[in-house]
Order: sequence, then C-alpha cells, then structure tokens
Amino acid sequence: IFPFTVLIYTIYRFIVTSFILKKLSNYVPEKNRHKFIHRGFDCSHYIISSIIGTLAFLQRPYFHCPFYYLDCGKYSECTGEKLICSNLEKIYFILFASYYISDILYIKTNNQIGIMIFHHFVTIGMIFCCVIVARPVLGLSVMLLHDCGDSFLYLGKVTNYLGLKSQADFLMVSFAISFFYLRIFGCATIIKLIFTEQLEQPHHKGLYLFARILFCGLYCCHIVWGYEIISSVIKILHGKEIIRDTRSNDGDKKENIKDE
Repeated sequence: IFPFTVLIYTIYRFIVTSFILKKLSNYVPEKNRHKFIHRGFDCSHYIISSIIGTLAFLQRPYFHCPFYYLDCGKYSECTGEKLICSNLEKIYFILFASYYISDILYIKTNNQIGIMIFHHFVTIGMIFCCVIVARPVLGLSVMLLHDCGDSFLYLGKVTNYLGLKSQADFLMVSFAISFFYLRIFGCATIIKLIFTEQLEQPHHKGLYLFARILFCGLYCCHIVWGYEIISSVIKILHGKEIIRDTRSNDGDKKENIKDE
C-alpha cells in the first residue's frame, strides 16, 4: 500500500502547486512567486502533519516524548516481532514518509541540494528502520519534533512573501528557538538514550544499529544548520544582513535563517 500512497501524495502535490498555489501566487510580488508556490506547499504540509502527529500522540502515555525525551526510555522499547501503534500513528508514518519521498522530485527548488538529499536519505532510512525494528515511539518522536519546528519556519517564509514583515520576523525567531530546543537539545537526548540505555532488541539487531547511525547522520545536519542559524543571527544583530531565504533557487536575498 505504501508505494500507492506515495504516488497519490505526489499527484496531490502536483495539483496543489500547479493549480491552487500557482494561482494564489499572483497576489505576491513576481520575484517571490516561485518560492511562494513551493514553500507554500511545505507550509501547508508541515501544519497538517503537525496537527495529525499531535492528535496521534494526544491520548498516548508518551505524548511528551517529542518535546522531552529524557524519561522516555521505557516507551522506546521494541514492541515485539511487529510494529504496534494506533491507526492514527500509522497514518502519520505514511504521511511523513510520503512527503519526504515525493520531495526528492522537488529538491532542485532548494539551494542546498547536497545536504538536503543526504538529510532526506537518512530521515527516510531511519523512519523505515524504526518501523521494521518495531520501535514506533522513537520514530514518531523524531518525526513530530521535525514537523513542529518547520511549521514556524515555512509559515514565516510565506508571511514574508506576502509582505507581512513583522509577523515573518516573529515566526522566524520562533523557529530558531524551537530549532535549538527540539533539534539540538531534543535530538541529543534521544541519541544519549538510544546509545546508553540497554534496550533489548530481540530481532533485526544490525538494522537497529544502522538506524542509530542514520540518526547520528541526521543530527550532523542539524549541527550544520544550527551553526548557520547562529552565524545569520549574529550578522543580523550587527546589521550586516537581513533575513533571506538560502534554499530557494531564484537568488532573491530576503531571508537569512537557514532551514532544513
């Protein structure tokens, strides 16, 4: 069923970007239209995905894990021979993976193509490994902490293209704060747990090790982007730059906080 959902999502993305967002882009300055179309779709995806992910976690005892993983060791254990999770969590898995796989077709809309391809590879690989080794809370937590932070980022981009500078600045600052808490601190606590606690893996032990290595690769991407965010903030505070988008390919320099 998964290849079918990826195909459906890819078609859905094509329709939204080619017809709905392309038409709406007529209301933004021409130089921002290309970015508005693609970042607008990213914005809608991350908001919808964050809502679904939050609802999936809401009634679960590990609801707090994406935001504070230090005491989630008991929830990170293997659920047995097969993955055990709710139907809504399964939907969230499928939506998240379908977006990342379909996004490969649109990777050229970003400037950082190399690191984005690497990021997508390790993210998709890690999520599928979590499914196979039956550790849903680990995979779901990484997914939701990604989606929540990126919702601020892409909403900030869209509001900037619409000329709402104050709102865009507020959202970009919110993204930077959430990035360092969720991606830097949050992911570091997950790495500490999966490498230090003795969590028994009854099957696919080699694959579980591979999943942890992939997660370390993902964290390296976060370190790179975190450094770029700090560098950008320092330049902004010194008045050397204004906020500009480094991932869009039209060369317009109006946003400066990096994203992944």
